[in-house]
Amino acid sequence: MYGDTPLFLYALKFGKGFGLTDYTSTYRRHAGGLTNQIQNNEFYLKFITHLENIKKAFNNEEYQKVLNKGIIGFYLRLFFNKKSNYLQKTKFLLKALKYDKLLIFNIVKEKLNKEKVSNSLSTNNK
Repeated sequence: MYGDTPLFLYALKFGKGFGLTDYTSTYRRHAGGLTNQIQNNEFYLKFITHLENIKKAFNNEEYQKVLNKGIIGFYLRLFFNKKSNYLQKTKFLLKALKYDKLLIFNIVKEKLNKEKVSNSLSTNNK
């Protein structure tokens, strides 16, 4: 695992957290930094592994929901990646469905709701 997330989650097991709204640090960007990595399939798969490890380490229902949503999002990025072949796309979609059995239903529902809003807006403008 990498990043400060596991450290923060571990610390929160022992008390409440506190956040600052001020900028208190600066991050240097460099060629080997996380912000400059090419986000290809390998990057997404490593990050999915990172999120799954956090899930295993912290058995908290709220964390599980957020982490599952993140994992699904990365599997969908892999699914929609033009460089993924048909077999890979199928594998990524099935893995996303493992985390949300109603995923396809929810995607279709969301698309229909957006279309409905778009149609009602265009009707109201006439």
